[in-house]
Amino acid sequence: MITLKDKLSHLSYTQACKMIGVQGKQLIMAGGKYDIDLFEQVTLTNDRFHLNLVEAAVEIVLDPLKPRRLSIGCSVCSVACEHQGAALSLILEEKLSLGLSAPPPERIPMESLSEEALVNQAVADRKERAQKEKMRLKSMNSRELWTDYIITSYGTGKSYRIALRGWEPGESYCSCPDFRKNTLGTCKHIIYALDKVGKKFKKVVRETPAGIKEICVYLRYGRRLQLGLLVPAGLSPEIAAHLAPFKGKSIQNIKDLIRCIRRVEGLGAEVTIYPDAEEFINHKLFQERMAANRGRDPPGPPKSPVAQDPAGGRIASLPAGRGCVCRRGRPGGPGRRHGAGQNHPGNRCGRTAGPPCSRLQGAGGLPGFPEIPMAP
Repeated sequence: MITLKDKLSHLSYTQACKMIGVQGKQLIMAGGKYDIDLFEQVTLTNDRFHLNLVEAAVEIVLDPLKPRRLSIGCSVCSVACEHQGAALSLILEEKLSLGLSAPPPERIPMESLSEEALVNQAVADRKERAQKEKMRLKSMNSRELWTDYIITSYGTGKSYRIALRGWEPGESYCSCPDFRKNTLGTCKHIIYALDKVGKKFKKVVRETPAGIKEICVYLRYGRRLQLGLLVPAGLSPEIAAHLAPFKGKSIQNIKDLIRCIRRVEGLGAEVTIYPDAEEFINHKLFQERMAANRGRDPPGPPKSPVAQDPAGGRIASLPAGRGCVCRRGRPGGPGRRHGAGQNHPGNRCGRTAGPPCSRLQGAGGLPGFPEIPMAP
């Protein structure tokens, strides 16, 4: 018996375009700009695919009258729309992450490889895909190397945000699912982007490190997730003194960090907390509350799995250019992500995609975090 997963696993770009009519190609390209969290917004079973885009929901099922044919529908639109295009673009681009295709064949049995060899093989697989796949890279600031980019697959229309901040793994960021869950600190999109910009900019530009322009709380990926703080130069001595204990270190005491942020914001400084860092902080605070209730020490920081398959991924660290989370002035509520090309009232950065605009302001506490008593 053919299941929905069987049909989706064999879905081609041409078939996907035909599913939503004569404007299929345009709708898939437009839908590919949506920023979708594969783990929170997508449900896939043998008989149902569901995508929650907040403003609309898309479902794909087998047509009950023609079981071998797919049926797609949107909860808001009565005709073919960008929401349906977003669902099809995601399926075409992320078949491996959705479990709709088999991983590439192993060159060498994984059991015989060391951890270092596993990582090297996983990176090599992504380099190969970066060379073979056709992608379009658009810079948010064509005069700068270390800036934010939108990368789009020609084959699926799917777009992701990239923030380039360095040549080494873990220094840059991509919003794709692979980057979110591997522990490599890179993905095919970052590898492609670095190759392109490396040919465009002169040596002196390539060798100039990315500058830190604002106070940022970010998450760095590796064997273990690490919370970090980026501190720019030129701060007042009082603000710099408050931030100094956290600068350049893996932050372990979350409550001390929150108290510090309150103090520096009370002194007039702005602090940006990237979405994955905010999620990590909330997770740690929850763990500490649960441990306190049980009367024992909290568990250690979450450990990232070793990248052992050629399709792994998870978000990496960044000095800038996260997915945008806006905490005020929006009907969607706090912390809702918006995709590339989507404006909203709370976007203080004034751009449609790329840099974060989730800034914490004032001394009245941190939105999304519980009240923590200030130390005397």
